Amino acid sequence: MLEAMIRVLAPHYCLGCGAQDTLLCDACRMGELRLVPSRCYACKKLTRGYAVCPSCRRHGPLKHIWASCEYTALPRELIHVFKFERARAGYLPIARQLVESVPRLDAVVVPVPTATSHVRQRGYDHTVLIAKQFAREQNLPYQSMLWRLGQQRQVGAEKAVRLRQAASFFEIKPRQSLPDRVLLIDDVLTTGATLQAAARCLRQAGVKEVNAAVFAHKQ
Repeated sequence: MLEAMIRVLAPHYCLGCGAQDTLLCDACRMGELRLVPSRCYACKKLTRGYAVCPSCRRHGPLKHIWASCEYTALPRELIHVFKFERARAGYLPIARQLVESVPRLDAVVVPVPTATSHVRQRGYDHTVLIAKQFAREQNLPYQSMLWRLGQQRQVGAEKAVRLRQAASFFEIKPRQSLPDRVLLIDDVLTTGATLQAAARCLRQAGVKEVNAAVFAHKQ
């Protein structure tokens, strides 16, 4: 209902071609977004199925990280208007791109929660919107399992700083049933520090396997 009212009162236009009623039309999404080759997110070694390579897995809790596109101009602009210009409908093309890029898993979909200060500013948690839509389209269970404790802004921070900040970012919400497998959803992958922290929290709580999927990989 809310999305329908917004489309009538203030229609969106495709960031690629200007077509009405969407922030990124299917033609531009499929034709302009640059796919990421299957490789380990940490060391960039080519792998099958976006697996984390055995060497990097020894130091981290994630088995696979799928990235649906590279962080080029068009996805960067889409993420910007979605997060910072209150273009709430941005979750729709992002979720659609993830659905078409990530194999269907027998897992519970869990969003990587956003800092509460940012949620208050925007009026919504952008990763929750993406994760819910992805789960709906994939017919997978959705569960909001994590609290975000760290509130530091990570955009632009050096890798070492991001890793240090992320170390104590998350905790499991009370009275959560723990699934065997979780698929974390986030918008952008930079160093992987946030995903690692979220996955480590889940693994330490008893989740047997954690994978992740992101919209864009920032090289």
